[in-house]
Amino acid sequence: TYSDAAARSRVHQAEHPTSPLKKSPLPFKRLFAEGVVIVAGVLLALAADGWMEEREERRLEDSYWAELRADLVQADSLLEVAAQFASDRQDGALLVLDAVQGTLSDTVSAKALVYGMSMGNALYIPPVPEDTWNEIVSEGRLHLLRDPPLRRDIAAFYRGVELLREFNQEWLTYVLPYRRAMAPLLPPDVYAASIASSLYPDEVESLEWPDRDELAEALRNDDPVRGSLGDVLNVNLAAQREIDTRRVLLQDLLPRIDAIEGSE
Repeated sequence: TYSDAAARSRVHQAEHPTSPLKKSPLPFKRLFAEGVVIVAGVLLALAADGWMEEREERRLEDSYWAELRADLVQADSLLEVAAQFASDRQDGALLVLDAVQGTLSDTVSAKALVYGMSMGNALYIPPVPEDTWNEIVSEGRLHLLRDPPLRRDIAAFYRGVELLREFNQEWLTYVLPYRRAMAPLLPPDVYAASIASSLYPDEVESLEWPDRDELAEALRNDDPVRGSLGDVLNVNLAAQREIDTRRVLLQDLLPRIDAIEGSE
């Protein structure tokens, strides 16, 4: 009956009392295992990201070394031409000095003397390629080049290139008096041909060249030429020295870059 069932339920509750505050024991081992799996997953993900980032940085570094080497090889070729031009320029200025001092060789022709007069104040500083280096610096990626001494020397080379450009701008202030002094000593067409950057006097057949001895005499007696020639000679020597310094540094940089590329 219902009363008997209720009585049995009360007896059972009396024999097996329960508390509403009693909870099942926490599965600490399972929670610990799950935590370990989660931490391991995070660490593996971070490690994978780090490995991918490191791999990308090494790829960029390899690319930058190759591009820098190509730029520097081209710079070396350009500076070699500039060095030869500087040597020819100084030889031209020395011809004028010989004329001024009265020691000009009889084998020097009028064309050669005119060429020396114009070549002595011509300056050629080539546009050295530096796009790769500028990109590395502007993008904040210098740290990718993992050879600090080599990185520092490359920076010094490009600072020197900037100095050459500044020198090229300042050069005109020193040679303009010489140019102005030289102009009245030559026929206008000869003077125009002599200062053309892509046209040397020897290539102009139709020009009437001045008498060689008269030109040498005019140089010897021209005070503006005599007064400005010293600056031209000094500027030429400084330009030669700066170009040679850049080339010596390049000859040191290229084998070191080759060594890095060969070790990878």
